[in-house]
Amino acid sequence: MRIHPSYRGNGLAGRLNKALTRYVAQQGATVARLCTGSSNHASRRHLDKTGFKLSQKFQRLQSDRPLRNPPRGIKRPRKFNPLVWRWITSRPEFEKSHQTFSDGWTWYPLDSKAFTRLVSQRGVICTGSAPISSCSLFSREEGRITLGFTAGNPEEISLHGKYLRNVAAKRGERVRALVPKGTRLVRALESAGFEKSGTILVYEKQLTFKAQKP
Repeated sequence: MRIHPSYRGNGLAGRLNKALTRYVAQQGATVARLCTGSSNHASRRHLDKTGFKLSQKFQRLQSDRPLRNPPRGIKRPRKFNPLVWRWITSRPEFEKSHQTFSDGWTWYPLDSKAFTRLVSQRGVICTGSAPISSCSLFSREEGRITLGFTAGNPEEISLHGKYLRNVAAKRGERVRALVPKGTRLVRALESAGFEKSGTILVYEKQLTFKAQKP
C-alpha cells in the first residue's frame, strides 16, 4: 500500500488498512501479514496504530557476483518426499521463520501444499542423505531469484548460496536471500558471497469477523 505524497497525513492509509483487513476477514482469512524495511519509520508507526504486531526480523542479503562453476552435491527433487517435508517441519529454522517462506516482499505459510508446489516448480534444493541434512526453498520473479527459506548445516547452506549464484548467472538474474536475523544462516550466506542489504520487519495481525446484524 502506498499513499501519494500530496495526500499523506489525512488518515487514508488507516482507512484503507481497515477496509482491506475487514474485507479479507469476510472472505475467511484469519491473519494479515506484511513487511517493511526497518528504516521506514512512517510505515512502522502506521502499523503500530492499526494493531499489527512485529512478528520477526529477517536479514536481507544479496549477491550480484556471478559464479561460473556450481558446487557439487546439490539435489533438486522433482517429486514430493514426505520424509523431506517431515525433516523441514522438525527443524528449529522452521519455527524461527514462523512456519513461513518469502518471495521477497510477501511471507506465505509454509505448509505441505506450498512445499509440493515449490517442488513442482524446481524451487527446492537439498544436500545430504537420510533423508537430507540441508534444504532451501527459492522462487523466481522479474529477473531475480529469492531464497526465501533455508535450514540445516551452515556449511551446506553456503553451498546452496553458491549454487543459486551459478543458476542466476546462467540467466542474467540477480539473487537475494531472506533469513531470520541474528542466526548462523546469515554468516553461512556471507561465506557464499552474499552481502547484507537491509533488515526486513514482518508484522502480523489476527483477524476476526463479526457479521452485521440484519
